[in-house]
Amino acid sequence: MNLSRFDGFSKSIAGASEQTSIGGIVSILAYLAMGYLFICEYFYYIEVQVVDKLLLDQVSEKTMVDVYLDIEFPALSCEEVHVAYMAQTKDADATAMTDKLEKIAGGEGKSCRIKGTLAVDKASGVFHVSSKNPMESIENRQESMKKMLAYNASHIIHALSFDERLPGVDYPLDNTVGVKTDDIYQYQYHVKIVPTAFVGLNGSRLESNQYSSTYYYRAAVDKNDPLARFGIISSVQLPGMFIQFEFSAISIEKYETKRSFINFFTNIAAIVGGVFAAAGLFDTIIHRAVIAK
Repeated sequence: MNLSRFDGFSKSIAGASEQTSIGGIVSILAYLAMGYLFICEYFYYIEVQVVDKLLLDQVSEKTMVDVYLDIEFPALSCEEVHVAYMAQTKDADATAMTDKLEKIAGGEGKSCRIKGTLAVDKASGVFHVSSKNPMESIENRQESMKKMLAYNASHIIHALSFDERLPGVDYPLDNTVGVKTDDIYQYQYHVKIVPTAFVGLNGSRLESNQYSSTYYYRAAVDKNDPLARFGIISSVQLPGMFIQFEFSAISIEKYETKRSFINFFTNIAAIVGGVFAAAGLFDTIIHRAVIAK
């Protein structure tokens, strides 16, 4: 096979144009390099990128937020799962939310899964799942305390989001497992919510929220309490699961963008010029080295 006919860098010798096999090889490599770079540039051109922009959140606190919950309690029956919400404002009272959620009993009623959407004000607050207040009935205080100290709030958070889910956003509490079997615990999640808007290429806008979270747990009864060894309980942390959340004053706007055709065309031209210049220089150096021999 005569490779010289592919030589795109003809050499002028004594007024005549000469094509060489080395020039043909260099030209083929240059064409392959350009083809590869063209393909990469094309996929980079059609790629949709998401750019983040930080803004001050100016939405009124009276705006409602839909909180989607999907949580399973493997050690509790559905009769034992009580959900309440309390805004962290002055004189705020806990609001029962159990009836607004779907309860799905597990095998033989020994577990319970709650699912649903709760509408709350866009303000700091806390959701908690626990037994009924042991002080509701003075006559049944001892029985309520006994029930509370057997309340195993081990759980699996299948999903938790605030408003509609956004594409490409991570929800850190999804599929979180909080299961302890050695004692009765109080589980607490602190959630920091950042209002987020997603703007598509077509100008469509979707407003929602993303969040970060921290988690810790503590035993309902402190075993290091000196009175505990005598069976005397001096203080009890209410067993259950608590999700405390607050909204950030900073919001994020995510918007889709892609490169312009002018930018794509300019880069293609730069690839052609750059590869040919580099290949021509390389071919000249090799040709002169061969002649020198």
